[in-house]
Amino acid sequence: MIHIPILAALGGGTVVATGIITWSAKILRDKVKLKLDEDLEKAKSELSKDLEQHKTKLKITELLFQKKYEATSAYILYLHDITDYIQDLDDPYPSIMNNLREICGKTENYLRQYGVILSNDIYKKLKEISDDIRLMNSNDEAEYLAKKLYNLIYEIKQKLLNELKENYDT
Repeated sequence: MIHIPILAALGGGTVVATGIITWSAKILRDKVKLKLDEDLEKAKSELSKDLEQHKTKLKITELLFQKKYEATSAYILYLHDITDYIQDLDDPYPSIMNNLREICGKTENYLRQYGVILSNDIYKKLKEISDDIRLMNSNDEAEYLAKKLYNLIYEIKQKLLNELKENYDT
């Protein structure tokens, strides 16, 4: 027969062991919960930072698109503005020179206003033709530059429209 004191001792030990295990589990649970809470806050912070960076990039992209749209729209207006001068490029020599100089001034104004947003290729082409016109001093040179300008302005128009479309599609 089992003695009551032995039975009581075994039962008491179980109670004590259960208490220790419960206390240890609670401490471990609290540590794990604290670690998970810290990890969650860190992840939230990183996601928030990433979200703000993406918002900033999106805003910059929107602004650049808007500026490119403005530059393209202004170029179309510039083309309309110089159309009369271009149509008169078949006139006698002094008139060609004057018309080219007017176009040069309008081109330089356009570059001052929108040069910073233009692609390097477009900027360089407009700047080069403008510089060439400013330095021309002969009828042959004027006729050559008139033809070069005529081809160039529509090429640039198409490039601007393509760049705008590419930016819109992305």
